[in-house]
Amino acid sequence: MIKYAIFDMDGTLINSMYKWNRVILDYIDDLGIKPDDDFIKKIKTKTLLTSIDYIHETFDIKKTTDDGLNFIYYTIRNGYMNEFDLKPGVVDMLEKLKSMGIKMCVATATEDHLAIPALEKQGILDYFEFVQTCKSVGYHKYENEYWNNALEKLGSNVDNTIVFEDALYCIDTVDKMGFKVVGITDESTVNDYDVIDEKVEQHIESYDELDYDLFK
Repeated sequence: MIKYAIFDMDGTLINSMYKWNRVILDYIDDLGIKPDDDFIKKIKTKTLLTSIDYIHETFDIKKTTDDGLNFIYYTIRNGYMNEFDLKPGVVDMLEKLKSMGIKMCVATATEDHLAIPALEKQGILDYFEFVQTCKSVGYHKYENEYWNNALEKLGSNVDNTIVFEDALYCIDTVDKMGFKVVGITDESTVNDYDVIDEKVEQHIESYDELDYDLFK
């Protein structure tokens, strides 16, 4: 029987991945740079930090990595506070799981100073036992240790815990660990849908579609 649930945040609870996916392009625009297509392709293979440094080095921009991060954090924070909505059916689903006695947490790659206010803004922070971030535990979401840390905090195990995720690399990790997984559709992962379908118990667009029999 499933007694615990771990939720990703961006693209799973909050409809925000579209902004994360283009925030580095927003930074390029803000700098007044007009890169070619090859440069954009290279940027898309890099992390935020390496992207910022690569932009500065390539175009001889006299800014620091922190300058770039501050722009990105400001842009994303503004999105959380003023733009992003919850994915369809989130509140009703959380209420249902709470009534079933399911203990829940959030496990996100987004840093604490952005994630916690974002959940609070949406009015759903209090549904969760805790919010775990990569920075807070020192592991990435593709590492088993990240998920084991969440299990330890919940007092749960793989057999009685279900994971809600949109990103294929995370779904692949927890599927290999033996978790039950619910996949959440998002425009950022549309090219991965066929693979995701093979790894999850259910793949949903709205939480109104969630099969609560998965918790039995």
